[in-house]
Amino acid sequence: MPVIESPIQIVTPPKRYAPVGHCIYCGVYAKKLSKEHIIPFGLAGDSLILPRASCPTCSDITRKHETTVLRTMWWTMRTRIGAPSRHDAPENFNLHKGIVEEFQLPWITKARHTETLKVAAHDFPFAIITVKFPQPPSIFLRREPNDDDKVEIWARYNEEEIKQHLGGDKTSIGLAPVEPETFARFLSKIAHAYAVAELGQETFEPLLAKFIRNSPLLICKWLGGQSVDPPATESLHEIGWQICSVDTTHYVVVNIRLFSCFATPPYQVVVGTLKQPPDSLQFLKQPLYTIDVKRSVPFREI
Repeated sequence: MPVIESPIQIVTPPKRYAPVGHCIYCGVYAKKLSKEHIIPFGLAGDSLILPRASCPTCSDITRKHETTVLRTMWWTMRTRIGAPSRHDAPENFNLHKGIVEEFQLPWITKARHTETLKVAAHDFPFAIITVKFPQPPSIFLRREPNDDDKVEIWARYNEEEIKQHLGGDKTSIGLAPVEPETFARFLSKIAHAYAVAELGQETFEPLLAKFIRNSPLLICKWLGGQSVDPPATESLHEIGWQICSVDTTHYVVVNIRLFSCFATPPYQVVVGTLKQPPDSLQFLKQPLYTIDVKRSVPFREI
């Protein structure tokens, strides 16, 4: 698995958009509006900033989604690669061990906890775990979501580091918790903010703002991906937008790939319906914008 030198150094110049002046999630005009890190600071530093774009209430909501992803699902991995952080890196993490009691390949369905160990952060097994949508958003398949629209848990890890903490055949270790719905809200926030920054909120009717603020949603109708993961890239993250049409409806779609250097799954997020004719836009697709990092040596196997 290729990794970058730690700590990572982002070399893509910061991009700061024009201030919005109201909350992009609830629409309120308020004196106190905070800037939005379109891709959270803990993943990309100050790479993409949208000033005066979030009210205190919505900022608290989106911060909780981000914290769940950055401080649970990706915390050990972010620490290992030296991702941006506003806090000192943890000295150690809890490693939960157990005995497998039931499994249905490739997943363990039941395990009995046996012990918890404190492991130094640099010794915790390297793993990147995320959510994968194996199909495009069902709106592009011209149907409502059904039982076949299942999200998957996707993982890449260092086998040698994993083996150091395993005993017999039935032993297991916990690497990270995953909350698919929270992750979907997290992706939606990134996509919505990016579309507002690039196109302007007046350009499209938003579809995900209420979902970002914790309302229910048919997730697989508006969020999707693809069955085959593209090869790894030399970028840390990739993001771009395009207009996709279904009959006479034109949708604003944001394409996201976080940690593309690890050959992670790409995402398609349908953020809204275009309010104006497509030919009024200068172009209908933006090449992927990449956030790159400095590498003193070529990518290596960890």
